[in-house]
Amino acid sequence: MKSFDFVLKIGGSLSRSKSTLKNLFKELAKLAKTHRLLVIPGGGHFADKVRRIYHKFHISEDVAHWSAIFAMDQMAFFFSDFHPNIQIVDDIEEAKQTDKGVIPVLLPSKIMLDNDPLPHSWDITSDSIAAYIAHLTDTKKVFILTDVDGVFTADPKSRRKSKLIQKISAEALAEKDVTTSVDKTFPDLVCQYGLECLVLNGKYPERLSQALENKSVKGTSIYCETVRSAII
Repeated sequence: MKSFDFVLKIGGSLSRSKSTLKNLFKELAKLAKTHRLLVIPGGGHFADKVRRIYHKFHISEDVAHWSAIFAMDQMAFFFSDFHPNIQIVDDIEEAKQTDKGVIPVLLPSKIMLDNDPLPHSWDITSDSIAAYIAHLTDTKKVFILTDVDGVFTADPKSRRKSKLIQKISAEALAEKDVTTSVDKTFPDLVCQYGLECLVLNGKYPERLSQALENKSVKGTSIYCETVRSAII
């Protein structure tokens, strides 16, 4: 069966603004009329709570891993309140069968519990899960939406002189000391799964539409110099 045109991870950082989410999902509803897409939610404030519990009570990596994944489920339901065309799904086939104009938002817990494909570590976040779901659905294009313009040489929120990196290989990203906007495992999965990734600022959803039209947009392209066979 045909894969999705792209997998879209919406970072939890974007959930801090009601207007941002409304504008973003309004744009996605338009794109869903002409593109097959699948949304993977970040954990956001729900995952932040898990992190605090992890540090306070010293819970195991296993418990933290699954709790953070269920936090993504919670974020999916939270997202569903921001546009009537959002459909919550927990199955890939169900997502593929959604009507035009409908935005399928995945509850990842069932798939992750059934397959358990990734290490249980804070190096794994919704970014790596989005990469795995893309691989699982034979989708090659992944967009990561966050609250900054892409990957920077330093934290753009605290360092004014930080510079946006417009294009970087996954290999270089894994080695460089940069503010990445993606988790530590994600660059390796880009290569393992042969993915193309673009990190964009979700506060400007028109950039996603422009990227799909192959227009130049502000963001960071992550690519693999040498595609390896998938081992996960």
